[in-house]
Amino acid sequence: MELLVTISIFVMVTGIVLVNFPSFSSKIALDNLAHEIALAIRETQVFGVASKEATAGSSIFPTRGAHFDKNQNTSFVLFVDVDDNNKYGGPSELIETFNIQRRNYISEICGYATPSSNCTPLDLLDLTFTRPNPEPAVVGRVGTSEALYSYATITITSPKGISRNIVIWSNGQIAIQ
Repeated sequence: MELLVTISIFVMVTGIVLVNFPSFSSKIALDNLAHEIALAIRETQVFGVASKEATAGSSIFPTRGAHFDKNQNTSFVLFVDVDDNNKYGGPSELIETFNIQRRNYISEICGYATPSSNCTPLDLLDLTFTRPNPEPAVVGRVGTSEALYSYATITITSPKGISRNIVIWSNGQIAIQ
């Protein structure tokens, strides 16, 4: 009898763990993705602040940036701002494209004019870091109009509807919420 009770308890605990595993796995994968995106932005910041000259003796230190496009919500781009306009200028400025895996996607990009303002939904977001400042230029675009923002959030969502926010402040701080 004791053996039967022990086995039934073991089966119930195992069943509960197996039922909750996909949700747990999805949350962990989304957390990892949020950290990867934050790390890529931080890497861009480090390379922008500590970059070497474009060519030896040129005294030109290229601005580095990260570009997010709401319409291409399963990838983002790291770039060198060759024309110094704080915007991604296409393949000639491309360093690396990051593809978002496991059917996760960027669901929303928001810009905030002031810390107390409401979200302005953005079509495009460019974060650029120019030597020697660790603070990014947070440039957001809606249609054809663009503006500088105090900070921005990038919301990533899993297929199960779980979301995480990556927050980038104009003082250089990056956080995951």
